[in-house]
Amino acid sequence: MKKQILLILILAFINFGAVAQNKITAYEYWYDSDSTITSVSAASPASPYTLNSSFNVSSLATGLHTFNVRFVDDSAKYSPVLSQFFFKKPVISSGSNAKIINYQIWYDGDFENATSQSVSPTLSYDLISGLNVSNLATGLHTISLRFQDDLGVWSVPVSQFFFKKPVIQSGSNAKMINYQIWYDGDFENATTQSISPSVSFDLVSSLNVSNLTTGLHTISLRFQDDVGAWSVPVSQFFFKKPETGMTATKSLTTYEYWFDEDYANASLQTVSSTQHLDLMKNIDVSALNTGLHTITIRFRDDGGYWSVPLAQFFFKKPETAVVANKMVEYRYWFNEDDDKMTYAEITPSVSQFELMKTFDMTHLWKGDYSIHFQFKDKKGKWSVVTTDSITKASLPIAKFTHSAVSYCDSVVVTFQNQSVDADSVFWDFGDGTTSNEWEPTHVFMYQTKDVSLYVKDTTSGLDSFTTQSIKLFFLQETQASLDTTVCDSYTSPSGNHVWTTSKTYLDTLTNSIGCDSILTVNLTVNVTKSENITAASCFEYVSPSLKYTWTESGTYKDTLTSSTFCDSILTINLTINTVDTGVTRFDNTLTATATNATYQWVDCNNGNTPINGETNKSFNPAKNGLYAVLVTQDNCSLLSSCYQISNVGVSKNTLSSNILVYPNPTRGLVTIDLNKICSNLHVEVRDFAGRLVSQFSEYSTEQITLEIEGSVGFYSITLLSDEGTAAIKVLKN
Repeated sequence: MKKQILLILILAFINFGAVAQNKITAYEYWYDSDSTITSVSAASPASPYTLNSSFNVSSLATGLHTFNVRFVDDSAKYSPVLSQFFFKKPVISSGSNAKIINYQIWYDGDFENATSQSVSPTLSYDLISGLNVSNLATGLHTISLRFQDDLGVWSVPVSQFFFKKPVIQSGSNAKMINYQIWYDGDFENATTQSISPSVSFDLVSSLNVSNLTTGLHTISLRFQDDVGAWSVPVSQFFFKKPETGMTATKSLTTYEYWFDEDYANASLQTVSSTQHLDLMKNIDVSALNTGLHTITIRFRDDGGYWSVPLAQFFFKKPETAVVANKMVEYRYWFNEDDDKMTYAEITPSVSQFELMKTFDMTHLWKGDYSIHFQFKDKKGKWSVVTTDSITKASLPIAKFTHSAVSYCDSVVVTFQNQSVDADSVFWDFGDGTTSNEWEPTHVFMYQTKDVSLYVKDTTSGLDSFTTQSIKLFFLQETQASLDTTVCDSYTSPSGNHVWTTSKTYLDTLTNSIGCDSILTVNLTVNVTKSENITAASCFEYVSPSLKYTWTESGTYKDTLTSSTFCDSILTINLTINTVDTGVTRFDNTLTATATNATYQWVDCNNGNTPINGETNKSFNPAKNGLYAVLVTQDNCSLLSSCYQISNVGVSKNTLSSNILVYPNPTRGLVTIDLNKICSNLHVEVRDFAGRLVSQFSEYSTEQITLEIEGSVGFYSITLLSDEGTAAIKVLKN
């Protein structure tokens, strides 16, 4: 987005009627009626002060605004506010080339009834059209017009006055019959005067202005024709002089003057009565400061009337003592090239100096020049510029410089021709090639050459010749070596080669300056090894690299690092051996499910202590407790879970011979009919592994109902009461 900048150029004076010369030290500015004021200090206090600056208006809306500024002097007094209208244009994208597609017209500010007209897209548009103003009244109107581009942006409206004439019948020739006069806009007291009907009328008449006061007035005049239409009013200023009561010629008797609008200290002077006064007098300005001032003067006649005041600027110079002065230095330059002045001392310093010198113009082309001089005195003051004309005759001088760009196999040299007064050139590059170009570019293939330039002014026949030894520096290739050991293959640093055998190779790279870098590579190539092994393990296997742990049989890959620092790839045919630790229980007998195995039953309540002699597949405990089996298969051993045995020594059924259990098998709900009332009955339900599933007690009952919670399988229900015991096996399915 383009930054919105307002450019302001204001020349400011501040004059407050004080005697001293005031200087502007700062200014303040703001936009529209915004109370936010920005203060800026002047870079250098001055009188007058030129404000030439750019202001950021990006925060303002598109449209009409006012820029307000006031200045403050070194007495902290402010000037009146200066205001200026400006219009902020809408932001248009950089590089856009908008075209006009539409325009809009309205009359007398009536934008609501504006009419729009589309046009073919164009960069410029000449609006030449008959506009319909039939609905407008006769008289003065305004027409307003604006254009819209293809970006949707409207231009600033343009307005112009026009006068709609009354409708006159074709062939009529209206004549003036009345005119009307009024003064100072007082139309209510206008006077009307009839005249003989006429196509033209010369108003030559003495007008009565006796009722007007002395001073400046306006007279307005309009005419009416025989159709009843009035013309446009015409107005003009005039000045009514005071009545003197006599016709005698007046004479000046007094004049009065004052400085810098300080009328309170005006000086009144009388003169001998005269009709003409030449004021030739030294006026005392010793009380005024050095700098710019105004003097205002007026005259009074013998009738007591004062003239209009006349004012004029003047500058009071600083007072300087007259002392002897001498010139110590001078400078000169040609034409407007004052940034290339030549300075020279005047030794010894003198009051008058006769410049007798040959000026060096060899750097200038032939032709006419203006030469300017200034002289400096002992006080460091330079004189005004003195100018004279001088002609430089043709004097060809061959001169050149050069710039070079180095490459690996060549150097490109561009020559800058600084010769003067030549219109023909000839270059000899010292390598058998030449050129007639003014500033050639040449490619050198060798290091040092003598380059010659011959120039000539074909008009005068004068010529010049110069030779320079051009030292050329070529970019150089570099060399390096590299020792490296790799496995199997090696890609060269350039990426152009792949090597698989040990050997010394050459590779070409590009160095930092763009030339070849020859690299010698001493290469050793070691080979990656492969090996197959067979392994077996109990439960899991940790790979030789210690990177992997496998728990299933299969074929696996593992990578080791050999003594040559290359990979050694192992293929491992792995067997993972497992142990079946399953146990079944029937009544108080525990049976291991593993086959082709050895067994050792242990006492879980005694730290898994092996039970002597219990090495069979089945185990019938001699007492209640927790028991497990250590199973060994394929040289792997694993301990089973512990199983609870709690009914050793309990009779199978001493409670009743007619106990009914139903349903059995069951889905979970079991009813036990004891066939008699039992006291202090305790019931335990265990799973096939001997784990207690549930238990409860009944004080006195003949029938019990219970829910077997757990998975499908065999469960043991133990009944203990005062009347006896019973063990019941139930299948849950």
